[in-house]
Amino acid sequence: MRIAFDVSPLSHPRLGIGNYIQGSLGGLVEAAADSHEIVAFAPTSLRGPGRIRVALAGIDVEVCTWPLPFSHALRTG
Repeated sequence: MRIAFDVSPLSHPRLGIGNYIQGSLGGLVEAAADSHEIVAFAPTSLRGPGRIRVALAGIDVEVCTWPLPFSHALRTG
């Protein structure tokens, strides 16, 4: 099974929800035990992909980000 997980909050400095997403994604990867493909995706600003890759370092997922101008405003809107 392929599981998509929205990690867009990790494109901002990591606080409460970012820490929760990082931890829950790590737990999901551990529970899947290589029997599922997990994709972390996010529409993000230009600086976001770097922050997301740093936050997900050590978690074995496929990371799929794409730049989207005003992505934060679109996500919250």
